[in-house]
Amino acid sequence: MTIWIGLNENIGQEYDSNARFEPPWQLGLIPEIIRAEDTRGVVEQVNANYAHGGGWSPFHGIGVSKWRLNKETMNLQYPGDPTMHAQWKAAINPDETVFIYDSGWILLLAASGTFEISRMD
Repeated sequence: MTIWIGLNENIGQEYDSNARFEPPWQLGLIPEIIRAEDTRGVVEQVNANYAHGGGWSPFHGIGVSKWRLNKETMNLQYPGDPTMHAQWKAAINPDETVFIYDSGWILLLAASGTFEISRMD
């Protein structure tokens, strides 16, 4: 069972991926794509379960090092863009936590503190 915890405007809310009701709109289909019960890592799950959407495609290229993550608030910022606030999070396994932001941005945070950012929309 994967429990998605609401943050910021969703504070106090939880969504159980095994629930028989629709997830909150910001989660979309992600609770079906990324599940703690699956023993594979997040990237492998997304590549298998979201292949029609391109799989896990981390943001690469010019400017990738410009992303700034405040690990206390989990706010994400790219120069010139408004700060993004994490809306939902779920610990998928001991080494990976997923954060969901508006506009389809997904952040994969490793236990080591490193992170990748991808779009899933």
